[in-house]
Amino acid sequence: MSPQSHPPSMQSQMQHARTRMLHAHVPLASLWAAVFAVMLVALVNHMRPEASLRGAMVWMISALLLSLLRAHHALSFRHAADPEAPHWRRGFLVYTLAYATVWGLSVWMLPLHGRTDLQAIVLGSVAGMAASGTLMLMPDQRAAALWLAPVLLPGVGYCLTLGSDYGLFGTITLLGFAVILWVEAVRSHRRLGELLQLRFQSDHIAEARAQALNEAEQLQEAKGHFLAAMGHELRTPLHGILGLSRMLRSELQTQEAHQRLNLLQGAGQHLLHVINDVLDHARLQSGQLELAERQVALHELVRDAAAVAEVSALDKGLSVELENRLPDGVWVQADGDRIRQVLGNLLSNAVKFTERGQITVRLHQGFTEPGGDRSWFHIEVQDTGIGMAPSETERIFDAFQQLDGSHRRKSPGSGLGLSIARQVCEAMGGELVCDSQLGEGTLFRCVLPLKVVPGPALAVPSTAMGTLNTWPTPTEPRTPLHGTVLLVEDNPVNAMVAQAELEQLGLVVATAENGRQALEWLTLHEADLVLMDCQMPEMDGFEATRHIRSVEQHKGGERLPIIALTAAAQVEDQRACLEAGMDDHLAKPFHQGDLVKVIRRHLLRGGRRTARALMGQGERRRATA
Repeated sequence: MSPQSHPPSMQSQMQHARTRMLHAHVPLASLWAAVFAVMLVALVNHMRPEASLRGAMVWMISALLLSLLRAHHALSFRHAADPEAPHWRRGFLVYTLAYATVWGLSVWMLPLHGRTDLQAIVLGSVAGMAASGTLMLMPDQRAAALWLAPVLLPGVGYCLTLGSDYGLFGTITLLGFAVILWVEAVRSHRRLGELLQLRFQSDHIAEARAQALNEAEQLQEAKGHFLAAMGHELRTPLHGILGLSRMLRSELQTQEAHQRLNLLQGAGQHLLHVINDVLDHARLQSGQLELAERQVALHELVRDAAAVAEVSALDKGLSVELENRLPDGVWVQADGDRIRQVLGNLLSNAVKFTERGQITVRLHQGFTEPGGDRSWFHIEVQDTGIGMAPSETERIFDAFQQLDGSHRRKSPGSGLGLSIARQVCEAMGGELVCDSQLGEGTLFRCVLPLKVVPGPALAVPSTAMGTLNTWPTPTEPRTPLHGTVLLVEDNPVNAMVAQAELEQLGLVVATAENGRQALEWLTLHEADLVLMDCQMPEMDGFEATRHIRSVEQHKGGERLPIIALTAAAQVEDQRACLEAGMDDHLAKPFHQGDLVKVIRRHLLRGGRRTARALMGQGERRRATA
């Protein structure tokens, strides 16, 4: 590729690189050339002491002066603020031409007449200067030409004036030497141009890749913010819808009203599952799904999931059998909510595609890798349903894929459940495979590498994120709770639902619309527990919680239990709540049973109350400012 065919920016970069190479060698080369000029004049004077040195002195002074000027020019270029300015290269070419001319005239200005030995020495010195200069000037073809011609052509002319065989030999030698040097200079100039082109193309590619990576990271971050915002905005009104339907169900006594509200509740739960599936799928695709590992009783988790699936299975006349081969007291370090999600998807799929027979859930522990601390646990879900052809067993794990892809399919669903289940298993280091025969049922096998850990002294209830929202039965025992709860919620519908459910539990409820109002209320009243929304106007829940914890630490008050009540339901959201100083996290939409569990857990820790003196008069003024 010729220089003219390069993009303008690359061509200027290549020219600037050549100019830097040209100037790089000048200080050292000029110093040696000056020393060599003095040595050459001294040698001539030593060999011809009787000759006049006037011309030699003029030549030496000219060479020394130009050496000094070239070195000064190169050093100035090295420290210049504008090294890419064109006048630096022009100046270099002018000094190169002048310096080459001075060295070329050495054969004329030094007293060489009649001394073949001196003529050979000086002509050899000139040839050496021509070769070394051309070598250093190969980055720029024009600079090489401006050096080579003025250095050698005066020597060629001098040899011609000798009129002897020796002069003819010198002429041919210098001309041949000049041709060889010029050809090599052109070839080196071209090769260097190709190398510079590759270098700058690589730099441009690297910059483009870095820019693309930066843009991709920004898009990924924007996607994460979008998913978080959409999840919050979708779950918040859905929480109000489900909560209002529960309130109406408790107020209306007719069977027909209950049936309609059950349909509304079921539709809302289905919408919630679709929202969760879509958000999980997007996070898995972008690698943003985080695992929250903790101590989990795996046999209890599987048993509870099977019990939940049995409710819908009984409606179809199916039975759910559990074959647990784990010994009692086996606890593992795992994300229980995600395992429950995988198992729930597998069981839901089994119930959906099984018309008669049974569903079997098996749990057993496999081998432990030598030298490792993890065992392979197998969770299997087998049904006696319609099955599928072996060729279809991989396609069902593709997103939005179903065996019956027509618009008239009998089994509803988004087609994301199995895809999410497999990706979650893989995120935990395991795998999910399917074995099936058409008309003979299907077997899903989930294999996970889990670390066996000692169980806690007191079992900790599952988080609300992993629980399934079901209607409580009328005979469900409820022990009344006692205490005052401050509900901080900016959504009036959600506040009304939460307040009604809290009051049904026997609690006294105070409300605030944002964090600032909550702080003002706490300066004048006492509370046993705070339910804190996170995203609110004026002051969000995180800032309010940090303020409360700061005051507690400063005043030495007892720790007030604060529970995050938010539609942000991901692991990073829970972590943000805990880092802000909150004690627990309850994701919307939630069922009243979830609310009871988390409130009871914190109220039974002593029913601690926040005294009016917690914030003090000075802090009270800050809260109301």
